[in-house]
Amino acid sequence: MTDLPPPEPADPARSPFSDRALDCSPHPERATTAVPVTTPGLQGTEMWLALIWLRADLLGIAGQLGYRPRGVHRPEAATRISA
Repeated sequence: MTDLPPPEPADPARSPFSDRALDCSPHPERATTAVPVTTPGLQGTEMWLALIWLRADLLGIAGQLGYRPRGVHRPEAATRISA
C-alpha cells in the first residue's frame, strides 16, 4: 500500500456543472436543470438489435440469433413505388 496524500477538494468555480459555468453558456435560459426527469424506456432498442444483427450477418452467424430486423431497420432496400 502506498502513502498517497488525500485528494484535494474540487474547486467549485472550475467545475463544468457549477452555476458559474451555466452563467457563461450562450443560452443560460436553457439550462439542463429545466429538463423534466423521465423514466428510461425502450426507444432505440430496435435500432441496436438491428446493428447487432448486421454485425452477426457480417460474421456469418445471423441465423443463430433468431431475429431479423423488420420495418425501418430492415437490411434490404425499400421497394420503389412507380408513379
